[in-house]
Amino acid sequence: MIGLTAPDERLRAAAQLEVAQRVYGGLFQPVNADGAQIPLPW
Repeated sequence: MIGLTAPDERLRAAAQLEVAQRVYGGLFQPVNADGAQIPLPW
């Protein structure tokens, strides 16, 4: 998350990509069959 405030454009872009991948992965991961708990992506 700190990379989002980096002064270098490439570092900010890399941080944005990583955040987007984690959010997407968290939203679209397979549903847990027993429904007891949703696993966190980290």
